[in-house]
Amino acid sequence: MSRTTRAQAAAGQLRTDILNGTCLSGERLREMALAARLQVSQSTVREALALLEREGWVVKQPRHGVVVRAFTPAEADDVYRLIGR
Repeated sequence: MSRTTRAQAAAGQLRTDILNGTCLSGERLREMALAARLQVSQSTVREALALLEREGWVVKQPRHGVVVRAFTPAEADDVYRLIGR
């Protein structure tokens, strides 16, 4: 039985926020603000953002931090089709 870590749970919430439009394409994701909102440590948020970066949801930009990546219309269609919306 696998257990969900706090970082995985935080990444799941951020993934949902991106899908719902709470976090918009190009929006900078600030670790401290996310930690406060998600009620987790800043290191947990850092782990969650690294996970989302590996999955392609966010990108790390030099001198700008982590931002929600832009999706092409075709990519957005694929994502919504995969999650059944």
